Formats: sequence, structure tokens, C-alpha cells
Amino acid sequence: MEIQKIDSSYYPETLHQLFIINAGSAFRVLWKAIRAFLDPRTLAKIQVLGTDYTTSLIEVIDPSNLPTFLGGNCSCAEYGGCLFSEKGPWNDPQIKQMLQGMLQTEEDNEGELMNSQSSQDSSDGDPENVRIKIVYDVISLTDETKYNDQPLLHKLQEFEPVLEDTKAKIRSLEVALADTKSVLQGLSQHIEELKR
Repeated sequence: MEIQKIDSSYYPETLHQLFIINAGSAFRVLWKAIRAFLDPRTLAKIQVLGTDYTTSLIEVIDPSNLPTFLGGNCSCAEYGGCLFSEKGPWNDPQIKQMLQGMLQTEEDNEGELMNSQSSQDSSDGDPENVRIKIVYDVISLTDETKYNDQPLLHKLQEFEPVLEDTKAKIRSLEVALADTKSVLQGLSQHIEELKR
């Protein structure tokens, strides 16, 4: 539950909608247990459908984009079928061009930043002096940590409470995992009893 809270609070939601089709009664029993672990926003985007799923899918997905085996019109004949297709926005030439432009702009900005930093750092504008300065900075940093471990030791001590907190959370997650395993085992036994 803690991982789920962190995930939903600090990471962007990328799911638009999820359809689970041909869900049988066994899955529906398991789904009731799984729902407790999902964020309500994520749960609202998931629809569990039985064997009559075509009308629900066509309400959301245009039949021309829905594969024939799901009740749509798309066969992706030029790609060897929908399951083998790489059809998608990542292959759209306009989107590719836009992404390449964004990457190029980002690389240009990084290059300008590096050039401005190297010109500030260089003495007499000589690029060779910049390389010497960078090597000197690395050597002086390692010498400082070798002969004076106090700042490094202080930083390591600051991480100890975080490490202990993380260990405690891992232990609680292990307990939760063991509980989940026992619930799933109980569900599987219940399913086996229902089959008889």
C-alpha cells in the first residue's frame, strides 16, 4: 500500500483506459482482491468486461482502429495482422519529425551550456587549459576525500536515518507480501472448491 501511495503521488499517470475482456468468474473473484491495492483514479480507468465486450469497446475505440478479432474493422494487412503490427503514433512521420526537432533543440541547448561553462572556466581561452583544470578538480577532490574524510563521513551519517527508514518499509512490505500470498492461496483454494 505504501508503494502504491508513493507511485500515485509522485509519478505521472499514463494510463488512459484499460479493458479486460472475456473475464471469467475466477478472474472476477481475484479482481475483488486486487482492487483494494489500486488507486481510485486508476481503478476508474479499468473496465472488466465479460464475453459481450464489443459494444463497450466500439463506444471508445473507432472500429477502424479496433482489430477484427475484437469486433472492429482493422486487419493491418500490410503488417501481417494487428498482433504483429508496429502501427502507432511512434511511426507517424510528423510526430517523428517533431520529436527529432525537440531532441536537436535539447542537444543544442546542452552544447551552448557546455561552451559557456568551458569559456568561463578556461584561462586565456585555451581549451587545453580547460582539460587541465577539469583533471585538477578531479584529482583535488579525490585527494580531499583521501586526507579529509570529515565532509564525506558527515554526508554518510545523514543518510543513516533514511537507510533505517527504508529498511523498516521493506520489512513492512515483506509482511504485506506474505499476507497477500496467504490471501491468494485462500482464493485459489476457494476457486478449486467452487470448481468441484
